[in-house]
Amino acid sequence: MAQNEGWIPRYPIRFKVGNGSCIRLWRHTWLGSEPLCNRFNRIFHLDVNPKCVITDRRCNNMWSRQWKRDISGGRIETMASTLFVALQNLELSTQDDTIYWVLNPNSGFSVLDTRKWIDNEILPSLHPSTRWNKILPIKVNIFLWRLALDRLPTHLNLVNYGVEIDDVSFLICNHGLEDVNHVFFSCILAKELWRKIRIWTGLDINVFDSWANWLEWLDLWRTNEDVKILLFSIMASVFLVI
Repeated sequence: MAQNEGWIPRYPIRFKVGNGSCIRLWRHTWLGSEPLCNRFNRIFHLDVNPKCVITDRRCNNMWSRQWKRDISGGRIETMASTLFVALQNLELSTQDDTIYWVLNPNSGFSVLDTRKWIDNEILPSLHPSTRWNKILPIKVNIFLWRLALDRLPTHLNLVNYGVEIDDVSFLICNHGLEDVNHVFFSCILAKELWRKIRIWTGLDINVFDSWANWLEWLDLWRTNEDVKILLFSIMASVFLVI
């Protein structure tokens, strides 16, 4: 029921043919990675019983056609030939039909595997990924998360969302559009703060023009992980000052 209603994606659920008495020929995924009704849609709509199981169409090792009308040729006949070629090697047994979970066929269905599948295949991917720093307060982490996704209410973002603003330049320096990269990296004030951090920490920190470049440098920086976390925390404080 949950699969038919679309609550669970179809293709992680597969059917293994035994006696063929429980597997729907057209609607279940048992031959390939999707139901036959998707691969052979025109023929599916010709079947007098679209809900038929395999044994309804397979008897004495022969496939029977029970269609609403005859096929005289053309694309549908070609599709039918392709279908029966794909079906010809099927051999039924005395065992029951079974269902298995493609995401982890050895151990079967699990909520963990399903959640990972939903995260990877259904939910949109937001880049860069969230960085949660335990040293920083929650509100600072949330601020950095919004900064990374360019969701701060800068003048440029507000205009893009339909808010009427007379001037989208950065009021502190009156030079350049007020977007996250200018405010935190390109502005005269931001550059001065970055310079003072270099002097205070004694680190040869590069000049950056975006959040992505800053994180890339931090990840590639060959030093102790605790030092990286400390520098990240310092920069977070600088961003809040700005």
